[in-house]
Amino acid sequence: MQLSRYFKAATLVLCCVVFTACSHKSYLANEPILVTFSMKDYKIEDYGFLGANEKAAMLNVYHSGTLILQIETNKDTTCIDNKCISSKAFMGDFICQNLPDDSLLYILNGKPLPNLTKKPNGFGFIQNEPSCNFEYEVQDRGIKAKTDKFLLSLQGVHDAD
Repeated sequence: MQLSRYFKAATLVLCCVVFTACSHKSYLANEPILVTFSMKDYKIEDYGFLGANEKAAMLNVYHSGTLILQIETNKDTTCIDNKCISSKAFMGDFICQNLPDDSLLYILNGKPLPNLTKKPNGFGFIQNEPSCNFEYEVQDRGIKAKTDKFLLSLQGVHDAD
């Protein structure tokens, strides 16, 4: 009986080490965030969940327990509510054609966009692309990206790098 108790405790400790020690600092998909999203046919402000890493990101927004917006992206493809186009086409049509094709993936991860100057701002940074009036800001617990035809604001995500 005593051996069984130690075995259970050792198993629990081992599981905690294995499942947390190697985890990458990322958005927590189980922590709700306030999402503001505006683009062409969408104007949404509600709570959702974000799961993101270097290869892919998924943002789900809910209203009264019903999924009202799902955005999935990787370096090649961006899908909004299961309607997919290339990330290059998405950037050109909806955000800014002068930004890298996978910029939405960088934005959802709260990472600086390549080829844009990163200006420190408090606990985060700001980046701009004047040719399309693009502004991108990452702050402590918040991300905001906007142009004249696109807005994405995520509040309550994580500490900025």
